[in-house]
Amino acid sequence: MTFEDFKEMLKGIDTDCEACPVKNAIALFQGKWTARVLLELIRNEPLRFKELQRKVTGVTNNMLTVTLKDLEARGLIIRTQYQEVPLRVEYSLTEEGRSLYTIFVAMAAWANEHNVPETKKLSV
Repeated sequence: MTFEDFKEMLKGIDTDCEACPVKNAIALFQGKWTARVLLELIRNEPLRFKELQRKVTGVTNNMLTVTLKDLEARGLIIRTQYQEVPLRVEYSLTEEGRSLYTIFVAMAAWANEHNVPETKKLSV
């Protein structure tokens, strides 16, 4: 799809409405940890909770739990619980979750092409 095709498609969509696909797709990535959890699962699935926590540095138990529940509710990941002692739980991507890799590839390509620097905290 070209830039002009995309502009034309957006002409028929009220970007302020609840059904706007662009707005809804962006909302998926609003959580601080969502993209990082998805990236780690794309790179290393399946992963256990503690493995994910080690790979997504800085996330707390609570925030990782909330993020995983949200992604599961959206149908992007699967939580598999094995009846073993001790209990084992693994997280992996659904086919819909796996399809997000193309978005990450596009973002990485854009960032590399435009020399996007590491994000720095602004001091006020």
